[in-house]
Amino acid sequence: MSSSRCVLPRTIKDVQRLTGRLAALSRFISRAGDKSFPFFRALRQAKDFKWDSQCEEAFQQLKMHIAHLPRLTSTIPGEPLGIYLATSEAAVSLVLVRFRNDGQEPIYYCSYILSGPEERYPLIKKLTFALILALRKQRPYFQAHPIKVVTDQPLRQILSKFDVIGRMLKWSVELGEFDLKYIPRIAMKAQALADFISESTSREDPPLTLKWTLYVDGSSNSECEGARLVLKGPVDQVFEHALRLEFKATNNEAEYEALMFDLNLTTELRIEDIKVFTDS
Repeated sequence: MSSSRCVLPRTIKDVQRLTGRLAALSRFISRAGDKSFPFFRALRQAKDFKWDSQCEEAFQQLKMHIAHLPRLTSTIPGEPLGIYLATSEAAVSLVLVRFRNDGQEPIYYCSYILSGPEERYPLIKKLTFALILALRKQRPYFQAHPIKVVTDQPLRQILSKFDVIGRMLKWSVELGEFDLKYIPRIAMKAQALADFISESTSREDPPLTLKWTLYVDGSSNSECEGARLVLKGPVDQVFEHALRLEFKATNNEAEYEALMFDLNLTTELRIEDIKVFTDS
């Protein structure tokens, strides 16, 4: 592909050969799914196949990228490793890195092109999905090393402090087997990793500062005191939590304790705008 005499793909078979070669090289290519998505989109339209300007631009950019591939490093058994996650409308990507005194070095790149309902996942769900893919594709690394998930999103809070349901619950259990720590993302000295992160923000996903809604319902009887919380997000996230109090309380007191508990969680989630509904 890097040769100046490289023949441009013009037929479906040419593009299929191209995507096959890219799949073989994907562990060396940062965000391979996003870089190769125009080719897969062209293949999906087999009846009206056309090598358009977007395919041409992606092909030329890939040639330039492959001509300057970053050098991957090996690991030492037991040393902590890090994972950076990235999302877009078309794909989720990740890079496994080794921490060094002077920065980080990439070990393995991985990318997955989203399809169907996966394309409509909210940002947090896409990032969790990317982490699950990392676990399934690179399980030996997870088994042999403590893993630090480097992110600026509240993955730990979502997976551990809310009563998650559906796929998120299944993924939370699957991730719970391993020694995972979540640490904030900082500036990176390695240009290859900086380039990976610079493209990682999905333009379609609203930030956490959009309005959230909290519903609080307290209850008190002779047997127990507690409250039920329902937190609804701006992109159809719904989190439910049941709170049991260890002291005698009226309905109003139960709702007040539940409200204070949930506001502490929203602080950790960096939610700045929330509307609270309660009958107290």
